[in-house]
Amino acid sequence: MEKNKLVYLTGLNGIRAIAACAVLLNHINIGLINFNVPGVSLFGFNRGKQSGWNLGEHGVTMFFVLSGFLITFLLLKEREKLGAISIRKFYLRRVLRIWPLYFFFLFISVLAVALINHTLPTDS
Repeated sequence: MEKNKLVYLTGLNGIRAIAACAVLLNHINIGLINFNVPGVSLFGFNRGKQSGWNLGEHGVTMFFVLSGFLITFLLLKEREKLGAISIRKFYLRRVLRIWPLYFFFLFISVLAVALINHTLPTDS
């Protein structure tokens, strides 16, 4: 294995896709129920009411299992290659991976709220 070669396990893409679709379908069905869309449910009806099949929980669980596996796998590879695990470098890598997207999302959210509040008429 090369010293700085990135580890990418392509076999996990299918599991990621299934987990993402499960969460997405669950949110769509919850939206249909919460917005009282009559006669439509992704998972059928129970006594005339829209049924919910909790795919979201299973999808999130799959993401947590995948994350735990990947983090453990990468830490074991680091220990195998370097003889030790640097917790400081581990957390720095996590921060550099997660924070840019987090702050981008936060910026877009604040911008959207400001634009919506700016364009909505007031009742005064």
